[in-house]
Amino acid sequence: MDGVLMTPAESKVLMEGNVSRSTLRLTPTRENHGAVLSCRAENRDLPTSVVEDIIKLNVHYPPRLQLRPGHSLTLSHIKEGDDVYFECEVHANPPVEAVRWFLKGQELEQNVSAGIIVANRSLVLQGVGRRSSGDYVCKASNPRGETTSNPLHLNVKFRPTCAEDQQWTYGSGRGEQVNVTCRVHAHPDAHSFRWAFNTSAELLHLPQNRTHALRDRSTVTYTPMTHHDFGTLLCWAVNEVGGQVQPCVFLIVPAAAPEPVHNCSVWHNASSAAGEVLVRCSPGWSGGLTQTFTLRVRAVRRVSGRPQVGDVVASLTSPVEPLFTVTGLAPGTEYQLAVGASNSKGEAPFHPAAAPHAHRRGREADQCHGS
Repeated sequence: MDGVLMTPAESKVLMEGNVSRSTLRLTPTRENHGAVLSCRAENRDLPTSVVEDIIKLNVHYPPRLQLRPGHSLTLSHIKEGDDVYFECEVHANPPVEAVRWFLKGQELEQNVSAGIIVANRSLVLQGVGRRSSGDYVCKASNPRGETTSNPLHLNVKFRPTCAEDQQWTYGSGRGEQVNVTCRVHAHPDAHSFRWAFNTSAELLHLPQNRTHALRDRSTVTYTPMTHHDFGTLLCWAVNEVGGQVQPCVFLIVPAAAPEPVHNCSVWHNASSAAGEVLVRCSPGWSGGLTQTFTLRVRAVRRVSGRPQVGDVVASLTSPVEPLFTVTGLAPGTEYQLAVGASNSKGEAPFHPAAAPHAHRRGREADQCHGS
C-alpha cells in the first residue's frame, strides 16, 4: 500500500495448478482514504514477468472536526467590543453539506445586525459582549454519522456593571451610621471603587477611609447628620478593561417602621401526618432597614355560632421572607393566621392570612389581600 509491502501475515496465497490466488483481508481506516493499493505478481525465474493491478481506496468515514480560533487570536485576551473569528477544520468522506455552530448548546443562526456571521466553516462574532461568553462547538454530518468538534471556551472581559439582586434603598436616622454595599459584575474583578453623594448642585466624593472593597463589592459607611444628607449615593467600579459607565444608585431615606405584608396565601395539606400548612405573603416596604417577619397562629372556637379567637398556639419568625411552614395542627380545628413585620424602628400591623379548615386538602385554601 502506497509502495509499502504488506506483511505476509496480512495476506494468503493459494496455488491452484497454474493459477495462484492471493487474498488480502484489510480493514481500512480514514487514514487509508486515497491510498494506492497494488497487487503485484512475478516469477523470479522470468525477470520480465511482472504483472500488477492498482486501485485507489475510497474510504467512507464520519466527519472529523477540529475547532480553532482565528489566526493570531488569543481567546484569553478578548474584551467587550472585540471581533472574534473561529475556524472549523473538516475532514469527511463523503463531504459534509454544511457546518453548524453552537454556543452553550444553542445553535447560532446568521444575524448580521447582531454581529453573528456564519460562513459555513467559519464563524465571525463582531463586537462581542458578556453574552458571547461560553463554550463554542461546530457540528457536521454525512451519511456515516454526525460529529461534534472539540469545545473552545470564550470568556469575554468586560467593564463593571451593577449587580441586579442587591438592596437599593437604605434607611437611617440622623447621626446613625448605615453600611451601604455596592456589588458589581465584572471580568476580571474590579480593582478599585469610588463613592459620591449626589446633592442638587454637585457630586461630593466620599473619602476612601470610609470604604472597604473586596473583589466584586465595596461597602461605604455613611452617616446622615442633617436632612440634606438624605438622598442618593453613587458607586463606580474599575477593572483592567475600564471604568463603569453607569453608576450604581442607592437611595438613603429616613428610616421608618416597615409596611404591612400583603397578598397572603394559605395552603393546607390535610393528608400530611403533621397537619402541615404553608403560608406565603408579599413583603411591604422595609422602611429602609432589614426586617423580620412573624407568623402568629391562634385557635378559633365557635360559641353560639360566633368565632372566638384564643391564645397564640404557635409563633414562627423568618429573617428572609414572609414564608412559613406550620406543622402539628389538630385535624378539624379552625385557626387564625396573621403575619407581621418588624425592624429596628418599629412594627407593622399584623395582616390576617385566611384560616383554612382542616378538611381542605392539597389545594390553595384561601387568599386575602391587604395593603
